[in-house]
Amino acid sequence: MTKTVTDANKLGIGGYNKAGTDTTTWIELSQLVRAANNSDVYAIGTLGALSKVVPDDAGFRFTPTDDLVSVGYLPAYKQVPMVQLDNAIIPGTINTAAPKLLIQDDYIFFIPMGFNKPIKIAIEGDNVVVTTDPLTTKDHTLGLTMSMYIGIDSIVGSKFGILDVS
Repeated sequence: MTKTVTDANKLGIGGYNKAGTDTTTWIELSQLVRAANNSDVYAIGTLGALSKVVPDDAGFRFTPTDDLVSVGYLPAYKQVPMVQLDNAIIPGTINTAAPKLLIQDDYIFFIPMGFNKPIKIAIEGDNVVVTTDPLTTKDHTLGLTMSMYIGIDSIVGSKFGILDVS
């Protein structure tokens, strides 16, 4: 997702990048994405990324029943609901000395509600070839060869935001 938005930003169509976890940066980015898409916004990230969003108000205290303490992140911050992404281990690294996670804890993605999904999958044709005819085999089996063409690419139709919280 990070690569999709940054590649699209090179063309000026993808979205907005900002860095920091202060209130001003959070509000600016959420307002940009909200205004560009004319819709409400979600903040999506890993537990590590979402847990870095902490109110910077002086005198704010947490109790053990607060979501920040029990869940690990706030359910919403400055009118932006936060959603946790489950992470995965990159295939081929699970049995190594240092397994690698797929999604970094450095980014929070601002996604408009009802957005155009950036990853498109295209499936072409119904390619089925009959290799053996059941009338010519002793056990009347039908042999099939199936092939399918699948294309995957990123097409960004909505404005997104990336907040770098590293």
